[in-house]
Amino acid sequence: MLGFKRPEMKYCLYYWLFEPIRGKLKDDAARIPAFSITTNFRDVDYEFALFCHEDGSPELARVRIPHLNTEKIPEDTLPLLQILKEHLISTLRLAYREDIQIFPMATWSFFDEGKEHKMGLEIEIYDPTQLDVNLVKSFFSASMRYREEIRLLVDGRDARLPLQYRFLSYYKIIEDKFKNAGRWDTKQLDKFLEAYRARFVEKGFNKKPASLIHELRDRCVHIRTGTKKEVFGVTQLNHKEAVRVAEMLPLLSDICKELINKKAAGALVIGDISLWHEKMQPNKALNPDAANSAAPVS
Repeated sequence: MLGFKRPEMKYCLYYWLFEPIRGKLKDDAARIPAFSITTNFRDVDYEFALFCHEDGSPELARVRIPHLNTEKIPEDTLPLLQILKEHLISTLRLAYREDIQIFPMATWSFFDEGKEHKMGLEIEIYDPTQLDVNLVKSFFSASMRYREEIRLLVDGRDARLPLQYRFLSYYKIIEDKFKNAGRWDTKQLDKFLEAYRARFVEKGFNKKPASLIHELRDRCVHIRTGTKKEVFGVTQLNHKEAVRVAEMLPLLSDICKELINKKAAGALVIGDISLWHEKMQPNKALNPDAANSAAPVS
């Protein structure tokens, strides 16, 4: 008779890091948190803890996700992660420092239930490119006429800003091009966005691009939206809408970059621009048995 071995349950430790990063970060069962609380979300208890550096400043926050069958964060847990992150930063900005920032990358590791964890992470910002002074000088001069559009493009790419503000920065660039005297030139907008339709579909967006952009704009502007039944827009309380906006941002970045280049008509050309945190090179976890990952914080 063949035996059946039940797969071992796992748990995940999900971390947010605070700036400035101080080289190597470590966490194990012997480390004592500044505080630890248990929060219940959809009938599951999650342990949330804050850890401080030896100088007393916040260093990292951690949530324990229990009872996992696979090394994958459950979809149902994602809203909780966003709620905890947003409320933590709000609390710290009121009770500690108004300028505290969460590092734009989160990290997580999986461990076997019943076994102690040991996590180590070293993050290095690696950018071998020296400042091209002539490029900066020429772009600074050539782009002065388009400084507002450039500022909006940069705000849209800033991972430290809330998603809704980033979306609305891009939306303003589109609005400036296709809206005149309070009226949208819908034909020209649809014609322009047609070149991006395939990329919208690849992201899982099946609506007409212009309609989707307008819809998400309303979600970003209004905390509550809807006519018959009010629902939450893009806030930490509505993870679904936040995910949709996050998926849209890279597309909008390319759309707005093209619009600025067309408006400048050769006076300047914005080429391939990658977000700085995409250059991050997380080194191998100090725990070689843990599946360690890193991803931008949304």
